[in-house]
Amino acid sequence: MVFTEADVIAKVEGLSPEHLYMCIDEGWINPKQTEGRAYFADIDIVRLQLILNLQIDLSINAESIPIILSLIDQLHGLRHKLRSLAEAVGEQPEDIQQVILQTMESNQKQK
Repeated sequence: MVFTEADVIAKVEGLSPEHLYMCIDEGWINPKQTEGRAYFADIDIVRLQLILNLQIDLSINAESIPIILSLIDQLHGLRHKLRSLAEAVGEQPEDIQQVILQTMESNQKQK
């Protein structure tokens, strides 16, 4: 779904236009730009809600926000890769799946 600036401000409780522009300027969200207008995706809405929660509810300073967002992005990327790996393993014959599981268990015991 695509949202306009007015939609975003209406959807994200406590978000002012100034704070929205700051988030864009800082690179915390990256709306699509078309004909000089910004258009926001669902992920932008979620990130803005998270940013506000971090800053208001948890009193996280602006300097820490990019670090937190980067860690969340890395975690999301790793979850996606892990899901893809699990699907690839699931497509293998049963005997190959068992070898993979045994190797994983062996590696965990060694640590």
